[in-house]
Amino acid sequence: KLGELFDVQLQEDGKAYYVLDLTPKQEGNIQRIELKVSKNQYMVEQVKTIDGFGNEVELRFHGVKTNGKVPSSSFSFEVPSGAQVLQADGP
Repeated sequence: KLGELFDVQLQEDGKAYYVLDLTPKQEGNIQRIELKVSKNQYMVEQVKTIDGFGNEVELRFHGVKTNGKVPSSSFSFEVPSGAQVLQADGP
């Protein structure tokens, strides 16, 4: 679905990476996004965003683990006192 929001150009960065150059189809704060994807596992290893002023923000991902086991206790949620819980079909 990237093609719905961005003009996409595929490039290669040596033998190990693909680079997706994404240019938004609609004007906004982002001028361009570059995704660096490993060829062997198709994992995003770097994201670079360039805003309308030419500022660049680069994020690099290392040691990413996929399909790891996460205990269900990590997802416990307690409603804070005084908060109202809304259900998808209403309060």
